[in-house]
Amino acid sequence: MKTDKEYPATHSMATSWYMVDDDGNVGIMDYEDNGPVPLCTEEIALDLLLFGYQGDYKPDVLFDLTEEQIMASVEDEPQVPIWKDLWWASVVRIDTGKENRFLELCRNKDISTAICLKKEVGLYYFSARDCYRNTNEVILKKHSSLQKMLDEHVILEAYKIKDFWFDSEFDEKIADVVHKQNYTTAPYYIYHQAYWRAFPAKRLIVPQHPVKINQVPVSFRHRIHKVKGKFADMKILQIAEHVPCDSYDEDVLYNGCKYELLPSGEQKRVYCLVEILSDNFRPYCPYGDDCDQESCNNVFCEWVFKRVGSIAPTVIFVNHPDADESYEYNSLMDIAVKLPLFRYYPYRKGSSRDYGEWRKNPDLIEKMWTKTHLYFDMQVGRIKPGVFILDENVREIFEKVHPIDNHRVEIGGVSYPVYLDSEVDEYRAEIEKYASMPYRGEKFELVYPEEVMDKFVEEGKAIRLQEKYVVPAPKG
Repeated sequence: MKTDKEYPATHSMATSWYMVDDDGNVGIMDYEDNGPVPLCTEEIALDLLLFGYQGDYKPDVLFDLTEEQIMASVEDEPQVPIWKDLWWASVVRIDTGKENRFLELCRNKDISTAICLKKEVGLYYFSARDCYRNTNEVILKKHSSLQKMLDEHVILEAYKIKDFWFDSEFDEKIADVVHKQNYTTAPYYIYHQAYWRAFPAKRLIVPQHPVKINQVPVSFRHRIHKVKGKFADMKILQIAEHVPCDSYDEDVLYNGCKYELLPSGEQKRVYCLVEILSDNFRPYCPYGDDCDQESCNNVFCEWVFKRVGSIAPTVIFVNHPDADESYEYNSLMDIAVKLPLFRYYPYRKGSSRDYGEWRKNPDLIEKMWTKTHLYFDMQVGRIKPGVFILDENVREIFEKVHPIDNHRVEIGGVSYPVYLDSEVDEYRAEIEKYASMPYRGEKFELVYPEEVMDKFVEEGKAIRLQEKYVVPAPKG
């Protein structure tokens, strides 16, 4: 195992996310660059999760925190109100009797942010960067809104928000990871995942006043990952044992799914699910006999991007192989899978491997779809979605195989409701009704013991991807 960190420009999973345990305690995972990350998790810094969610999910979501919990996220000693870093992001305590004046001044353009954290005690998340001169030295403008707040004693105290910092080093003397941190108190259980995926995440902070799930808005609770057990009893944590995750370092292909061997507790490892719908494409490839590879591992073909937001999806987005992300997908991605018409632009013997010829030629796209749709149909049959949403740009090609009649399409003998992406707003109520139906497809196992998966490999039921991902060409 390499003990020096490497940060390739092409890959980064440094992020943070919320979790909740069986006691209803909310925790935060701070993750370095390697390892599995829960599906649909964006890259976000831990400090944007301290008072609620401030990320791509709109609007921002505030938690109903107590004064003790808010103050656990800031420095112990208040700064004088003129504190120069007040221009960025701080927690301020205002005179509650002057709240109307504070809010009046906050409506001015030079106040960037003023979000109420706890009204009865006058605590606000506050930023006033436009109240300062744009110079090398931070200087408050004399007639700014912030200067008026200070002159009128509207702001009583300013607190610097803690800049939580976690890191890890591999100590060769003890052959173990050493975690580093600059704070030991916070309102959340905080775990840190080391850079090396061979080690599970370690609990670094145990809160005195833990945030509870009932302090989180009901509409946001589905975005908090559920962990089996109690944080108070879990000094280490492997997130992939609890929730479906993405990863780039798969080890085994089993039952059309990819699994990664990951640490789980002291001296124990398990195989965790990191990708579904990874069925072998070779038997469906129309160019198998035209390929100069003795056996197929798809390395000479260009992979077409698919995206999975759930291992129990009720929505399938059908898109053109080169389609960009859509608003409709992002709004439903927690319960959806995005499937292209086909999985690969195939490499053909004697070709220049110029995949641009595929993208520019709709006839080739249609030909590939009509010859390989059984692969798509098979994957649809595995998950049996409640509803399809079809990329309008691919409808004509799609209907060469699966005609649409009155918003219904039949695939594998099963009739499904289907809507164009341009119709989502018009039929949103119907789509959401179908999407909220119980999942009716295959169940994908999240975890297998190491010895069980090893037996599957010995019996030929599973393939080790890291050692040799070579699938023999079908005979006949």
